Amino acid sequence: MLPIANRQWSRRIVTTRSLATLVNNVSNQTGPPTAVVLMNMGGPSTLPEVRSFLTNLFSDPDLIPLPMQSILAPWIAKRRTPQIEKQYADIGGGSPILRWTKQQGEGMEKILEELMGERFKSYVMFRYTNPVTADTLKQMKADGIKRAIAFTQYPQYSCSTTGSSLMELWRHRTSQKKEDCEAIEWSVIDRWGTHSGLIEAVSRNIEAALAKWAEHDRSKVVLLFSAHSLPMSVVGRGDPYVSEVAATVSRVMERLGNKNPYRLVWQSKVGPSAWMGPQTSDALKGLAKHGNKDAVLVPIAFTSDHIETLYELDLEYLKEAQEHGMNVHRAESLNGSPVFIRAMADIVAEHLKSIKSGASGPTSIQMGLRCPGCVLRSTQVIGSLRFASRRQLSRLARTPHKPVPPPPRTTSAQKWSRRAAVLGVLGVSSTIAYNTYDPFRHVVLAVDRISRCIIAVAIGAADYKRTFAKDYATMDARMEAYSGCHLRSAKRLLKALQTNGGIFIKLGQHISSVHLLPVEWTSTMRPLQDQCYPTPYEDMDEMFIADTGESIEERFLEFDPQPIGVASLAQVHIGRSRKTGKKVAVKLQHPYLEEFANIDMVTAMWCLHWVEVLFPEFEFNWLGEEMQQNLPLELDFRHEAGNAARARADFAHHRHTSLYIPEVYTATKRTMVMEFIEGRRVEDLEYLSKHHIDRNAVSRELSRIFSEMVYINGFFHADPHAGNLLIRPAPPGSRSSYNFEIALLDHGLYFDIDDELRVNYAHLWMSLIAPASAQTQADRRKYAGLVGNISPEMYPVFEAAITGRAAMNGSEFDADSPSTGSSWRRANSMLDALPQSEEELEAIRRAVMEKEGLIPMLFDIMRRMPRRVLMILKLNDLTRNLDNSLATTHPRSRIFLIVARYCSLAVWIDDRKRFFTEWRQTGVNWSSLGQYLSHWWMFHVYYDGLQFVEMGMDLQAWAIKSATWLRALFRHGLAGAERAAAGLQVEV
Repeated sequence: MLPIANRQWSRRIVTTRSLATLVNNVSNQTGPPTAVVLMNMGGPSTLPEVRSFLTNLFSDPDLIPLPMQSILAPWIAKRRTPQIEKQYADIGGGSPILRWTKQQGEGMEKILEELMGERFKSYVMFRYTNPVTADTLKQMKADGIKRAIAFTQYPQYSCSTTGSSLMELWRHRTSQKKEDCEAIEWSVIDRWGTHSGLIEAVSRNIEAALAKWAEHDRSKVVLLFSAHSLPMSVVGRGDPYVSEVAATVSRVMERLGNKNPYRLVWQSKVGPSAWMGPQTSDALKGLAKHGNKDAVLVPIAFTSDHIETLYELDLEYLKEAQEHGMNVHRAESLNGSPVFIRAMADIVAEHLKSIKSGASGPTSIQMGLRCPGCVLRSTQVIGSLRFASRRQLSRLARTPHKPVPPPPRTTSAQKWSRRAAVLGVLGVSSTIAYNTYDPFRHVVLAVDRISRCIIAVAIGAADYKRTFAKDYATMDARMEAYSGCHLRSAKRLLKALQTNGGIFIKLGQHISSVHLLPVEWTSTMRPLQDQCYPTPYEDMDEMFIADTGESIEERFLEFDPQPIGVASLAQVHIGRSRKTGKKVAVKLQHPYLEEFANIDMVTAMWCLHWVEVLFPEFEFNWLGEEMQQNLPLELDFRHEAGNAARARADFAHHRHTSLYIPEVYTATKRTMVMEFIEGRRVEDLEYLSKHHIDRNAVSRELSRIFSEMVYINGFFHADPHAGNLLIRPAPPGSRSSYNFEIALLDHGLYFDIDDELRVNYAHLWMSLIAPASAQTQADRRKYAGLVGNISPEMYPVFEAAITGRAAMNGSEFDADSPSTGSSWRRANSMLDALPQSEEELEAIRRAVMEKEGLIPMLFDIMRRMPRRVLMILKLNDLTRNLDNSLATTHPRSRIFLIVARYCSLAVWIDDRKRFFTEWRQTGVNWSSLGQYLSHWWMFHVYYDGLQFVEMGMDLQAWAIKSATWLRALFRHGLAGAERAAAGLQVEV
């Protein structure tokens, strides 16, 4: 008898016994046994079986739909076999799933016979490896089986797993002869994720894992329930797997008394498309980052050990956890758990009792319901027939087969008439389907959008191949040809992106901000920052009703149907709240984005992939990965509202700041109502002049705001272009020290930066600002390696990329033109760099063309750097562009001074935190106190010293403005002087 620790579980077994007895009263004890078929994906028991297993896996359209599946599946399997063989070798030479499934089945047989007084026999039926469906059915026929239960070993239902296995069984059943078809009466146990026996078995394994911690520490251990992930395209169709796994986790936590913090995470993501997250690996890294060092990994959707538990969890994730300094253990899989085997028997007994009593049919009610967005034929067959009974199958088998007479001969005219008729019918039906059936329309539009990008990329690739293969008489001719090719290709892609709209506009905006690209590309794509097309009011109103449950007219007293701003993802209207009477800004997402987001993302990734295939030196996949990760967040305005709230909180402690973040009143996934700000774009010099706002001060404040975000807060707005920044005169009660406030809009794209990376990046910028010396050069290379994984030979190119300058002394980057021999004074640091001359710009262009291997190195740098660093560099480029747009009179190095002061503050805060931590652990001593005072003194010398340099630069800027004002005063009068000092053209 099993030891029962839980009284409720004990009562359940007694109840099950009594129910089983009722079934036993009508059982045939002398006939053939009842078969319990344990269905699962399976796994290769030996290494030679790996390739056939993978071939079967990739050949299953229900699990992995592929174009030309019969051709691609064997090819993919062949390519992946060596890697997968190595993984199976690392866990002992094969999967133990067959051994565990047989052991579970044998134990279940004995308990069932004890419970029900009749004979049972378990069979294993794997989907992709032996014993496969056909072999198991043959064995069942040989054993004379008359009644069988398909018991899926996926506790939670998914069309990709349970649906695929049942469809395979259905295919074999319907292909059998009449007598074989009538031989066995089937029923199905298709889901059982909340059965109390399963919950008890998992809970006991978790308790055993928690016992590895001291009792007083156990409640702090985080439980990470890890399940096999699903593509978001499957989840979006309504597949119940995610919700059923969550229900299992909820029941387990109830059984454990909800004593531990927990999260449901997902593993085994494959390919570039979006999958259910967070991934288990990312969750472990995040926990470590936030100081949660103790965790238990719990396999929650698996009934035994196999490669996902023994390799992914045990070898990959536990190793990663150790590297993050975590103490992580894994709860055992169910395997041979007596509690679990008893639960399997109970599930079967309850199933038989339910059928006998008429409480249910041969399948569950849920199995008859297709997913709302289902596109799989398997679920259509299973859902509509509900796994047909013996009577239904025999009826199908008795249908007579009539011989088909040979077709009559037709004339050529008849053939063309029929073809014309077919084409006419297809045309009419396609037109009707396009206008009345959304899935068909989506397919047509998706093909149109994909083909548009394919054509642009293909023509551009051919253009580049042809242009680069030619010989040129002079270097100037080569540069002119290359520039023309860049421009033609950029214009082709621009047209495709503008026509497609949506996230393609977003892709073009990213391209325009990557200043390592040729200027022809960035300048051509720059209009996409502002030139977007609005969505009609009627479509917006429909979307608003769908998201909020009320129309725009019901929510607002006034609403301007003409948007005041249109971006790639949304547009903004002015309204007046019916509830409060306040004037508000209403941000509405373009409705078509949700419809095409997935297909557009796949298309964009495909285009970037083929760019890499055709031109391996141009590797843009990092850009696609960044969009793939961030786009779902930007498409959820609730996430944007959270970012805005966090940014407001980060600056809430400041008594004085010119930053103003509008308040968000309400937010749904696609709608957001927020405070309306009266203002103009931050680089509008006419507006600044009208309100007597100093453009130099605006530039300085912008640099301070974003420097604090990056270097102090570690949470920064990653898209601060001029369209996202409004300036207005400071209202009464403002915290601004100036006569203006800068309103920061569009908080959809923010990034966290961890403390180590943030401080190392601050060290890097301090070294770039420090005067050149042997130690400074060593520090620059050291921190470039820590921040961007930059090797010493790559450092000169990296320095030129992040500073926007050709080179500084000691960088060893030869940007002098071999053909002209020109040179210029190289700066020792960012502070003494002169304005960039045309000679320097020309030398940079020539170096890109002439220097061997420079372009591949640039793209290798972008590939190596962490995504966060790329976003910070993008932020730096945007703030430099804003400084240029404002036509400031201070030196270009002025904004670097501000960055330097914030960097030194970030380093000092980190040093102080380190000293205090050390003192709490070891106590204060004279040596550490002296080091602390030394760091404090050096910080103030650096920080306060830079403040004096700032004052000098500001005085210089004032002098230039004053001189401009005086010159214009004598030439154009007072009005002309005011315009000239504001950086505006003076009318003659």
